[in-house]
Amino acid sequence: MRTSHVWNSATILTLCLFSETISAQNNKPEPVISCKLGETQSASILRDHQIDDTYIYYLKQQETSSLLFDDNEDESRGTEVKVRCAENKERVLIVYGEFSSNYIKGLALRYNQKSAKWERIDFAERAGPVRVYMNDHHMSVVIPNKGNETNKKFLIYNYESGKGQSEENAVANSLPPADGQHVIIINK
Repeated sequence: MRTSHVWNSATILTLCLFSETISAQNNKPEPVISCKLGETQSASILRDHQIDDTYIYYLKQQETSSLLFDDNEDESRGTEVKVRCAENKERVLIVYGEFSSNYIKGLALRYNQKSAKWERIDFAERAGPVRVYMNDHHMSVVIPNKGNETNKKFLIYNYESGKGQSEENAVANSLPPADGQHVIIINK
């Protein structure tokens, strides 16, 4: 005796919705690192949607998640991504890697206890950062000049509390002085 199955559109729709629900439950972004910044704040890097060796990366601050760069999935898809919660009396979250360009793209994020504000520096260069300098009013990311953008040895991205990230990068032949600043050396 043969049994025949009749699939109507309601049955197929139910199966599709059930399958999507299970798939969505299993596709929660994977935590990469969580970092306590300041005394009361935290930030995490999450990733999902793996294709080969790439993932889409997200930044989660407290309970709010967003794409890592420009609210754009393509810009936030990266490979060979390095993530670090580094400190020298104050913590900073550092993320950099190959994100949709020929440059090392990344960010440095801190919660400034003095101003009670998030501070973020975005950068894109041919090399990753080597140092972060911080004090109550300022944060800098120092990157070696490997792309000959200038005749100087270092490119310096700056953030001034209350003003934001500087439009133009500073350049120098030597590392900035450490006077009055917390200096974090980033090991590759």
